[in-house]
Amino acid sequence: MYVFAEYAIAFFGLADDALQIGVSIVRFIATVFWLFAVYITVSGLLQGAGDTILMSIATLSALVIRIITGYAAVGLGWLGPEAAWVTMPIGWVVAILITFIRYFSGGWKKKAVVGKLKKGI
Repeated sequence: MYVFAEYAIAFFGLADDALQIGVSIVRFIATVFWLFAVYITVSGLLQGAGDTILMSIATLSALVIRIITGYAAVGLGWLGPEAAWVTMPIGWVVAILITFIRYFSGGWKKKAVVGKLKKGI
């Protein structure tokens, strides 16, 4: 997507400034999307184990952090409209930290779904 960002965005009929903004978004996200892949993989494991409350907390935490950093960056003049997508990986890192702590602590293994599998039910 990084290489073909301009063609992908132009496909939607955008031109001029809108095209350049779209290309910037796609190229930025293409470089940091691996963070989301890490988060969603561990998230899927924890959700599959039945640890849904923690995953809700991780997702909401990522959103809140993203909103706070976005407003702060715009308010301090560090970013403009690009704060909408530049803050995405910051939220993902927070979610990764929460999910990794839960995964490595082993607390997810005590959830009902995992417990039933261990008992052979």
